[in-house]
Amino acid sequence: MKKRGSGKIRGFVIAAAAVCFLAWPLSGTAAAGETDLVIVDDGAGLLSEETERELQNQARELSEDTGYQFMLVTTEDAQGKEAREYAEDYYMDHQITLDGVIYLIDMDNREIYIATSGQMRYYLTDSRVDHLLDQAFDAVSEGEYGDAFQEMLSGTGEYLDRGIPDGTYLVDEDTGEMQVNRKPRGITPLEAAAAFIAGVVCAGALFAGVSARYRMKGRRDSYRSQEQSSLHLTGSQDRFVNQFVTHRHIPKNPPPGGHGGGGGHSSTVHTGSGGNSFGGGGRKF
Repeated sequence: MKKRGSGKIRGFVIAAAAVCFLAWPLSGTAAAGETDLVIVDDGAGLLSEETERELQNQARELSEDTGYQFMLVTTEDAQGKEAREYAEDYYMDHQITLDGVIYLIDMDNREIYIATSGQMRYYLTDSRVDHLLDQAFDAVSEGEYGDAFQEMLSGTGEYLDRGIPDGTYLVDEDTGEMQVNRKPRGITPLEAAAAFIAGVVCAGALFAGVSARYRMKGRRDSYRSQEQSSLHLTGSQDRFVNQFVTHRHIPKNPPPGGHGGGGGHSSTVHTGSGGNSFGGGGRKF
């Protein structure tokens, strides 16, 4: 004799199993898609498989923390392009998000190149890019290409932790136009408490003043507006006589904290592949 409801339970179990089975490939696809923000492409055959895995994991940590794209590329054939052009074209060909960076070891042009896009142009200023290239140069010169990538990734992680320096600005190398990034100033707890107390005091004083002014002090007779008020209207006319306008040229100075033409808290940018704005720099070896 079958127990009542056993058929319903069996049907529920089968349905749940079917849902889990159908959902499993979808969840696997999402997990695989997360790794798309990180690319390690050793076209020049400079890295071992173990080193590639280590670089993949190191770059993935940065990508997961920021949501930015990180590419580590080597090539022995730049297809007739300079290192900068090759790096920027590669980034745009594999772009998932605008914010990111590509580190290139170009054996054809014998150059290390870092190309930044989106928000990474602010994080990796000209001086920071120079420092990353300094860190990688010795390793590349000695043939330690994996160490060079690791040095650049480690330095990038430190700069991401420090954040964008206040007053960092982009300088377009073609037009000279500048775009400043300003940090919003936060309110400290002490300032918030002082503002709250000041607001309470002002509100209390205003309330007391208004109450004292309009309190009738027990008077029962009503205020007779017609007998105790008056209205006088007078005519007035405004006449426009003349107008003087003075024009003065105000020169544009570079924002404080940097130096025109690169360095300091500035990033020199240009219009690169696909019309995208790129920053960065390179070093021959």
